[in-house]
Amino acid sequence: MTGSKIESAKRLWASGTPPKDVAKNLGVSIPTLYRWVPATAQALRTVFSVFYSDP
Repeated sequence: MTGSKIESAKRLWASGTPPKDVAKNLGVSIPTLYRWVPATAQALRTVFSVFYSDP
């Protein structure tokens, strides 16, 4: 990922965008996103709520 993508990811996360949407917006996978941008506590809560929410 480029520096500008990393900064964009940080801005999107800070504004409350779910990691799934951040990754899609930047054209990367969620694992790639987490490899390049360390997860914050808020981001982790969002990921867990997306993947472990009741259907």
